Amino acid sequence: MKATRLILLAAAAASSFGFAPYSANELASLTIPATYRSERGASLNYRIFVPDIPEAATNGVPLVLFLHGSGECGTNNLSQLVHGVGGLVWWSRKREPAIVVAPQAPFRTVWSPLFFDLRHAFTASATPPMIGLVKELLDDICANYPVDTNRLLVTGISLGGYGAWDFVVRYPGLFAAALPVCGGVNPNKAENAAKTPLWIFHGERDGNVPNAMDRAMVSRLWELNAPVRYMEYPDSGHAIWSRVYSDDNVMKWFFSRVRGRK
Repeated sequence: MKATRLILLAAAAASSFGFAPYSANELASLTIPATYRSERGASLNYRIFVPDIPEAATNGVPLVLFLHGSGECGTNNLSQLVHGVGGLVWWSRKREPAIVVAPQAPFRTVWSPLFFDLRHAFTASATPPMIGLVKELLDDICANYPVDTNRLLVTGISLGGYGAWDFVVRYPGLFAAALPVCGGVNPNKAENAAKTPLWIFHGERDGNVPNAMDRAMVSRLWELNAPVRYMEYPDSGHAIWSRVYSDDNVMKWFFSRVRGRK
């Protein structure tokens, strides 16, 4: 299949790992624990990092929404800091100031129900409860912090990769860019996804979340001439997130995105 060959060739390019992300212990002191409560009585724990806001940032700063994987579900409002967030906060402190928000899904919940059918993708027509709650949290933070709403960014790993994809196809054009990492989505939603610049990541030998869905979506997006990049790490399994969130090139691309610009 031509698209598959192109995908694997694109993946062969070496990444540059330019920095060491913060550990979960460091993040515990750098981020603020909080709980969002909706008008319906639902609650959602989250951690937020707020950088020093430069005086020149008259339009506010970017906001990065990070969605964790299944192993970090819980109620301690700490476990979601284990993977991925350290690179995002490091970049915000050292390179490009941005607000980083990391909600924690309770046990026995998912961001998007797509997770329950790994090989045959579907997207719920009604907004999943957790996606709706996170969207409310996002709106609340945008209303109460100096956020540049043209620079909303979303990313997630595994279970959170499905969640990031759900946001991209459910709210076309809301985000300036998205980084879904080892997730999946219904390829039939490509026209919605084409409205958001994407850099998608997967392992060639991922035994937890098959890369078939990402490959199918990338092929469809290429047919639509959408702004999409795909990195498939050769001979790698599921746990590729440390490589993604410590890569200078990836973080520079992600944090520099502005809605409406290619």
